[in-house]
Amino acid sequence: MNVNAKTMLSACMCAVALTCAGGFGVANVKVRQGADSRQVRVTYDMGDVPAIVTIDVKTNGTSIGAANITHLSGDVNRLVAKTGTRCAAYWQADKSWPGHVITDGSVTVEVVAWVTNRPPDYCTVNLKTGDVNYYNAVEQLPGGVTNVIYKSDYLAMRYISAAGVPWDMGSACEPGRQKDRETSQRITLTNNYYIGVYEFTQAQWKKFFALPEGRYDKGDLRPVSYVKFGFLRESADGSPNADCEWPAAPSPASLMGQMRNLTGGQLAFDLPSEAQWEFACRAGTTEGHWNDGSEILSARGEDANLNRLARYAATRGKGGFPGGSSGEATTTVVGAFKPNLWGLYDMHGNVREMCLDWYKPAYRYPDDTGTVQTDKSYIPLGLSAPTHSLRGGQAHTANCNLLRSAARSYIYLPSGGGVNKQDGFRVVAIMP
Repeated sequence: MNVNAKTMLSACMCAVALTCAGGFGVANVKVRQGADSRQVRVTYDMGDVPAIVTIDVKTNGTSIGAANITHLSGDVNRLVAKTGTRCAAYWQADKSWPGHVITDGSVTVEVVAWVTNRPPDYCTVNLKTGDVNYYNAVEQLPGGVTNVIYKSDYLAMRYISAAGVPWDMGSACEPGRQKDRETSQRITLTNNYYIGVYEFTQAQWKKFFALPEGRYDKGDLRPVSYVKFGFLRESADGSPNADCEWPAAPSPASLMGQMRNLTGGQLAFDLPSEAQWEFACRAGTTEGHWNDGSEILSARGEDANLNRLARYAATRGKGGFPGGSSGEATTTVVGAFKPNLWGLYDMHGNVREMCLDWYKPAYRYPDDTGTVQTDKSYIPLGLSAPTHSLRGGQAHTANCNLLRSAARSYIYLPSGGGVNKQDGFRVVAIMP
């Protein structure tokens, strides 16, 4: 392989179709590169079943890496429903993998068909058009996952392979544990899902609703807060609607209903259950650890390990931390701190995140699958109605124990009419 200003691939490049039986997959893959443009055209026959299609490029049997397989267009990185037809994908090799000349015919292009209930690891949703794109790895996201577009015009989501994986939810004895709210239980979720890389922002909210009025931390790239729970899946005005409570489908006028419609039903958007939220937050870590794997050092107050991960009192009032200054006691731009081990940001800190479950203290799931808690019999002291659970910490607390993966809270005002500047959310999409 020689280095040259332009990427040139051998005319005898190989093509491979990765398929399955029963009419699913792709076949008859052909590859051709333009003599001048260096654009690689990949054509294939689509099977009889819609599939998500991606490509991989290999030299001597080894992938050139997801970061070098970008600038893709056509029938690739998306759900292809043109069953039984000839399809075409395009790879701008000179922009994606510059400075390479292949002279020995050792390049292989693989076309991969994914079943819709086991999609690639990342997807993005254009919140204007509803277009959904899928990527094998975070390195393929156009502009990189930290690009401002994924905090404004697009939603970036990470696939969580949770079904059938036993794990310990809650806590038994870790520093800062709130025994009146937490139990330890072995849980095995039944569904995989996508979850938002970031908390839902004010810029994203404005694609669907006007920003709420009131005294909360404003800024397009900060998490949206001060919204009624009812907006999320029950109504267009935030009012409660028992007919649209989980497990019923969201109201078409609600945020989740609008987002489902925007993508043509391709993704089943919703709020996470508490179990889905905690599994994603933990990212494989166990009791006694923050979600980057570091040890919990303190039961209350400041924790030096947490300071890398979360916007809370110890980081919101100091310089040297993202968005920190001596006079700013607020939330900050999503993604300002380090992510957890699965690439999810702000699951410790910034805003508390609303979940589907109705809140009960020290709740134990009856079937060990983490199914949404639908019992509305508990009314917290000082409230006049049942309320939904909150997970994660928030920018305005001074106590690190309230930001642990196992920490639980609840919407302090009734879900039908209460709002709080500390409460936001992130979106999931459940796989069948």
